Amino acid sequence: MSLTREILEEILDKKLSPLQSSLDLLSAQYDISSKQKFVKDNQAWLNDLEQYGRRDCLEFRGIPVKEDTSDLICKVASLVGVEITAVDISTSHRINPKTDLSKFPPPIIAKFVSRDTRDEVYRARGKLRDFSTKDLNNLGRLAVNPIFISESLTEMNKKLFKSALSCKKISSISFFGHFMKVFSYERIRAVQVKSGQVLVNLRQPASGYQQQDPQHR
Repeated sequence: MSLTREILEEILDKKLSPLQSSLDLLSAQYDISSKQKFVKDNQAWLNDLEQYGRRDCLEFRGIPVKEDTSDLICKVASLVGVEITAVDISTSHRINPKTDLSKFPPPIIAKFVSRDTRDEVYRARGKLRDFSTKDLNNLGRLAVNPIFISESLTEMNKKLFKSALSCKKISSISFFGHFMKVFSYERIRAVQVKSGQVLVNLRQPASGYQQQDPQHR
């Protein structure tokens, strides 16, 4: 009887061994998947947190390297009809270029004391098309460049923004606080963009569009 039991256990072990290996593999894969999701979720959370911290900031591009940066920001704001002083700017500085070979002057990032002031300057940015750096006083014979004002975005959101620009069905793009919204011509509504998948969906016909998770609205 004991021998029969041993034989049965041996047969059972042989049959169960592949199943156990499969279970171990699935467990390992689930563990990896779980950790990958954890990392991805935390990356998204950190990105949102960083973007939220930039909500009072703007970036100014095209301005030659000279003078106090806050003074230059005040002059640019004056060009578009917004009168501010250095008191309205919490801090400002040049952003170090990624390479020394950049042919453009490094942009200036400015953090405003008041969100209302920041928004007023940003809304008036379109008027800069009529001006260039030659309209800024005391820049001498430095290169004449167009001036641009943009949102201050995280690296992740810069990539999303660039992808959104390539989507022809999008008529406008805006950032509010720490997330991006795009307005779709085809869907006649604003869509919040938290990942590249949302832009993939926007490129599909409206009938094939998948609704976003409610938590991403």
